[in-house]
Amino acid sequence: MFRFILNSLLFIFFFRIVTASKDFGVVMGKKDFKTTKSLLAVYNQQDADPSDGYHQAEFNLKTDLPSFNPDQSGVESIKCKKGSNGKRKITFNLKDKKAIKDVKEWPERVMLLISHKWKCFGKRSTQFFTATDRVIDESNLSATFAIMRCDYPYNSNDYELNINWVEGDNQSKNKTRRNLEERFGIPFPTINSSNKLGLNILFDSNSGRTSRPNIPIINDGNVRLLCSNCFTKGDATIAVKIRGNIVPPKLKEASISLNGNFLMNLDFTLDASKEKGKRLNRKNTSAKDFQIFSIGLGPFNIPGILNLGPSIDLVAAADATLETGGTLEFGGDLSLPNFSARASLKGDPGFDQSGFTPKVNVHNPDFDVEASATISASLKPQFAFGLSVLNGRVLRQKVGFELVGTLQNSFIFGNCENKKKPRLDSSLGGNVGFFANENNFPIFTFPTLPLLNKCL
Repeated sequence: MFRFILNSLLFIFFFRIVTASKDFGVVMGKKDFKTTKSLLAVYNQQDADPSDGYHQAEFNLKTDLPSFNPDQSGVESIKCKKGSNGKRKITFNLKDKKAIKDVKEWPERVMLLISHKWKCFGKRSTQFFTATDRVIDESNLSATFAIMRCDYPYNSNDYELNINWVEGDNQSKNKTRRNLEERFGIPFPTINSSNKLGLNILFDSNSGRTSRPNIPIINDGNVRLLCSNCFTKGDATIAVKIRGNIVPPKLKEASISLNGNFLMNLDFTLDASKEKGKRLNRKNTSAKDFQIFSIGLGPFNIPGILNLGPSIDLVAAADATLETGGTLEFGGDLSLPNFSARASLKGDPGFDQSGFTPKVNVHNPDFDVEASATISASLKPQFAFGLSVLNGRVLRQKVGFELVGTLQNSFIFGNCENKKKPRLDSSLGGNVGFFANENNFPIFTFPTLPLLNKCL
């Protein structure tokens, strides 16, 4: 009974971590209450467990007016209200008397950034205001300002946005786990609360196989090519840097990076008519890519500042030339244990890459065929990011990376000493590309790697 209660408590305690929001939350700062000509805002996806890594974003806006972000000064609370005369006001509950003294020295007009942390005039989004007349209540440590909506592009100059991955301290988590196991003598549950982008597509972690077997790639009656066990798995982090002018809109620097580990599994089944005396020539049977699956990964959203909506599309393509055959099962897998790809978004894209030396394995073929077949089948995961900055007023693009794995097989009778045995020549190749809106750009082609070349 004790163990049941303890396990139940552990489950409830960690359920919050598992279901934690991946949206960006506001990071409160500890600066003083003085104005500057810069609005800095910091956000992250950090969970309650400090040992987990997380993505962090920093936004910096240069302004013409003296400016202030109350979050960076650790304001106690913010209240937005509309008076009986229709005029709007904002009240800051300050921390101490020093904050009161700083606010007393503010200039007549101050530009404010109010983040989505606060529900202000019915909205949870980043809003910009110009604060004017103020009333300071020293006894209650509060300051109230008359405000008006600030059309921020005309009170600001340069902006810069950075997203990076912050590594967590896994040693702390492992130590806590060991201590609990030693103290209570029970296995401590393994819980994945990673804030990384999951790259699993059609992968069933319980079986280690696809969750959607036998997807038809070619199906025209006499010939069927099935993606019998196709899936991807892995995870990745992203980094984004964008810098430019707001008015007129001008991009000075922009880049996006994807770093992680990845495995692509490709198992196919070719099933052709066995009708005697009939010759089948199916060349270029798939003129277009075939989309198998599309999934959103959950937005990287800072309301009013950034929307980076990542998604994965899984696309397949195949060509086949064969003579009446039977059934042939073949496959392989390709893994990239530690890859990195970076693309600039300004002008013609430039690229940096590493880790695209794949590890490949052949899967034992199975056959029941009577003639020759040549098949080229590709799986193409596409990692797309819909990028919008400042509600699309300064930047709106769809960009992403495509990783192509192509399995080529020649299954030929007559090339072996025993004419009744087929020779299988199998290889796996691929490439990495980048796309921005409707334009595609190659990054890297890794060499075709032989998997198997022998009589079966």
